Parts: sequence; structure tokens; C-alpha cells
Amino acid sequence: MIESTTFLAYGLGEAEVCLGNPGPEQLRFLLNFKTDADKKEPALGYEKVDDHTMRIQLTNWNNSLGITITEPQAVGTYNNHKLLLAFAVTKIGSKGETRQITLTFYVDEATANG
Repeated sequence: MIESTTFLAYGLGEAEVCLGNPGPEQLRFLLNFKTDADKKEPALGYEKVDDHTMRIQLTNWNNSLGITITEPQAVGTYNNHKLLLAFAVTKIGSKGETRQITLTFYVDEATANG
């Protein structure tokens, strides 16, 4: 594990998390929450914005018991190792769109150069 963080996000839209020191090698993750009334199940999508930024689309991640991914997801490279991300999202309260988000970043020590 290289970093883990827990924070609250208020409302729908984007929350930003950065990995690494500020500068050209810093990685940015934009967590974009939305609700789609036509779909019941949570959906997850990834979009590369640029070489250092990824948008993670979380649709219908609004369960007060929490939703998590079951296996860490490969999201890029960090210091010449495959970067993995695990996270969980818990909606807080029955009204509003406040969520508690826990992100944990890992590197796969068995891989070099991604």
C-alpha cells in the first residue's frame, strides 16, 4: 500500500484525489458521481483524461450499506510499477447525496514498467 484516504463528498458531481507530490508526475483521479433512474445497479467506468488524470464514473453508487469493488483495479503506473486502486463508497443518510469514500492505492511489486 502506498496511500489510503477517507473523505466525504457532498452532492453529485466530481471529487478530486491526487497521488504523489505536486508537480509533473502527480496523478489525479476525478471521481464523478451521478444517478441514473433508468438503471438499478451501480455502474463503474474509467476514462483517461490525459497522461496524469483519470476520471472514474460512479453511477448509482448510493447505498447506505456501502458499495465496494471486489478486487483492486489497475489504473496506471506509479514509479515504474503497475498502480492498483481499491475503493468503497457509503452513502450517508437517507436524504441528500453525501458519501464517505475510502480509496487505497497499491503498487504491484511483481511488475516493473507497468
